[in-house]
Amino acid sequence: MMRDISHTPQGPVLDRAAAMAHLEVDEETFSAIFDTSIPEIVTRGRLCREALDAGNTDALSLNAHTLKSTSAAIGAMALKTAAGNLETAARDNRQNQFAPLLAKVDMEMERLVRLVEAG
Repeated sequence: MMRDISHTPQGPVLDRAAAMAHLEVDEETFSAIFDTSIPEIVTRGRLCREALDAGNTDALSLNAHTLKSTSAAIGAMALKTAAGNLETAARDNRQNQFAPLLAKVDMEMERLVRLVEAG
């Protein structure tokens, strides 16, 4: 089982053991949650980009919030932090922060996906 892999200043890229403890589930149940969450994370990241490109702050905030929650559920804490920062900026309409914060979300999503693909 992976634990505290590839720490960033925002937290671990992935901490399965902490997520399992938080959710109070076994490895098999967590694997099912994890396998469904990764595509959702990728989709929400894409929807954040589309919302930013369309100038839709409400959709940006909503998708960043869902991305934050889904990331937290599987122990992707660095992505959770990045998505939370984007959500807050969108909610507060700090438009000058959207692009750099979304770039951070993209970077953390890429780290997570690479880690998952590496097994």
